[in-house]
Amino acid sequence: SSPVIRSAMWYSADFRLAAALIIIQPSTGKVVVVNDRDTGYWFVPRGRKDIGETVEMAALREGYEESGYRAVFLPLYQPTGAPLPPGTQDDGLRTGEPLFMKIIGQPTIVDRNTRSTYRRGDEYVCYYFVGQIPADAVREANTGMPDEASYVGELLDLDDAVARLTDPAEKDAVVVAYSLWEET
Repeated sequence: SSPVIRSAMWYSADFRLAAALIIIQPSTGKVVVVNDRDTGYWFVPRGRKDIGETVEMAALREGYEESGYRAVFLPLYQPTGAPLPPGTQDDGLRTGEPLFMKIIGQPTIVDRNTRSTYRRGDEYVCYYFVGQIPADAVREANTGMPDEASYVGELLDLDDAVARLTDPAEKDAVVVAYSLWEET
């Protein structure tokens, strides 16, 4: 819980569900990161889930829109607290399960005219998945929303990708995803 939401529950107007996709090209061992050419910000493709869309669908869509690469989920041997479906055996291989979850708390929104609080806060909950692209993948241009026109997906070696990422948490997520891919 947080000081803004003491009950550890959020009303639907107080949170945003989002998804991110760490994209690896297994044939080269390279990683896709996105550069916002307007701001110089480097990031893993991510964004809000649309109404009616699953977070898995959002991860693949956002990965494509923001990077220009069409990816599919990369099955990894990864630890998870999620139970297995009845009647299945655990081979350790997970397909399309989130690897990380990041919660970014935003401040309470106050109406400037009345000074009244009309929302308790705005929690941004982002699930990080791992995807892959084939050896012959080609980046497509102009795949994002109009406000994402300056986004360019770059295919980089792991060290270069991690060095360029702006968010330290995303650096860690990429390193863990890459390590799990190598172990798998």
